[in-house]
Amino acid sequence: MRTVMLLCAALALMWVLPLPSRSQVVPNTENKPVTFVDLIGGKTLPLSMKLKELNGDWRRFTTSGMSNSLESFIMMAATNGKGMPNPVVFYTKGQTVTLNGETFLIAYQQETKPIDFQQVMEAHEAPKAQPLTGDTALNLALLNLRNVGNILDIRPFKLEDEVVAANEQRTILDVAREKALQSQSMSNLRQCDIAVLMYCQDHDETMPQMDNVEQLKKDVAAPEQVWKHPLTGELYMANAKLSNVPLGQIDNPAVVVVMYEGTTWSDKSRCVAFLDGHIEKVNEARWNEIKQQNAIP
Repeated sequence: MRTVMLLCAALALMWVLPLPSRSQVVPNTENKPVTFVDLIGGKTLPLSMKLKELNGDWRRFTTSGMSNSLESFIMMAATNGKGMPNPVVFYTKGQTVTLNGETFLIAYQQETKPIDFQQVMEAHEAPKAQPLTGDTALNLALLNLRNVGNILDIRPFKLEDEVVAANEQRTILDVAREKALQSQSMSNLRQCDIAVLMYCQDHDETMPQMDNVEQLKKDVAAPEQVWKHPLTGELYMANAKLSNVPLGQIDNPAVVVVMYEGTTWSDKSRCVAFLDGHIEKVNEARWNEIKQQNAIP
C-alpha cells in the first residue's frame, strides 16, 4: 500500500513546479522577464481573485488530466470507488508563462478547503461540494500544457450562468449523494435486524432488551458502524415495546418495527426495519400508521 501511495504522490507532483527561486518566468504578454519569486509572491499576477472580478475576456474550461493526483486516488480508495472527483473548473484569459522550456497556462480555480481524509475514510463518503457565488475565491494555478491532458468544455465566462450551472450541478450531486446514503442506511438497518434475529435464535426465541440502543449494541453482535445513521451519525431508534418479548407471542412480524431512523431525509421519508427482516423507506403518512400499529411514541 505504501508503494502505491508513493507512486501516486509522484504522479501528483507532476503538477508542482520543481524549480528554484532564481528560475526565469517569461509571460507571453510581457517583455520583461520576472523571477519565479515575483510570480508566486503576487507581484506579477494576483494569487487570488473573486469570481465576480472576472469578465467577458475570461474563458472557463475543465481538464481530463487532474485525476492523477494523490488526493483523487485517496478519495476513491476511501469511498470504495464512489468518491470520483468532479472535473475541476479553471478560468483563464489564455496567458502562458515559460519556465526552463516548459509552457504553463495561467489559470485560476475555485479555492477548496483541506480534505480531512481520516473523516472521509471513516464515513466512506466525499465531502459535500461548496456552493458557488460571486464572492467565491479563486486561486492561481499554473497548468503544464505538456502534462495537463485534454482541455475540455471551453466556454465564455458569464457570472450568472456560471453560478446557476454550478449550483444546479451541486443540487444534482446532493440528490445522488442522499440516495447513496439512503441505500447505506437501509443496509445498516438490515444488518442490525439480522443481528437481533440471530440473538433471538441464541436466546430461546426471545427478543433482547430494546429500550437502550447503547446496551443493545453490547448484547447484539453487529459492527459498530451499522448502528449509526450515515448522514447524521445518530444512533438508530429501537422499538422498546419488543424488550424481552418471546417471538411466539408476535402474530404478524411483517408489521412489527424493530429499528428505524429517528431523523427524516430531505423528502420527509425514513427507513424502517421490520421483524420479518424486510426494510421499507416510508413517507410521513405511512410512518404515522406504522407508529400507531406498534404503539411507538
